[in-house]
Amino acid sequence: LERTAGMYHGLAEHTKKMMRACYDLSQTHKAFGDVFSVIGAREPQVTASEAFTQFAAAHRNMEKYGIRYLKTIKPMLSDLNTYLNKAVPDTKLTIKKYLDAKFEYLSFCLKVKEMDDEEYSYAALQEPLYRVETGNYEYRLVLRCRQEARAKFAKLRADVLEKIELLDQKHVQD
Repeated sequence: LERTAGMYHGLAEHTKKMMRACYDLSQTHKAFGDVFSVIGAREPQVTASEAFTQFAAAHRNMEKYGIRYLKTIKPMLSDLNTYLNKAVPDTKLTIKKYLDAKFEYLSFCLKVKEMDDEEYSYAALQEPLYRVETGNYEYRLVLRCRQEARAKFAKLRADVLEKIELLDQKHVQD
């Protein structure tokens, strides 16, 4: 995810630079067209005047094509920036929530294991365990928390898989 985001960030920066260069080039073509138009208007020879006028029109057309090209590329760059600034950070946040839920679930699993081990060790010594004698409320509470944490963990895992799949589809589409 980081590598893909880095690649897209570099691509977006390069595209911005290329668009700026293309815009500058089209403005240069326009300026050349204006200059050739002025020269053509002031040229006393008819054939030279027509040649300068056609040359001016060709340069002005190149400027129009450059602007049309930039208008075509700009939405693509906008989509790329949306991907970088919205989709990737959202996926990172979802992954962070997933990892937190996983840690919580594994913590409850460890706590249940510790309580089971404690109960077995007291049973092996044939000593009463206060927690078991009083209804084992703490153990039942930890089991319920573990079950809720497992459900949360499974939901977030499905969310992460879905978001990563959507990002991969967007990656292929772009």
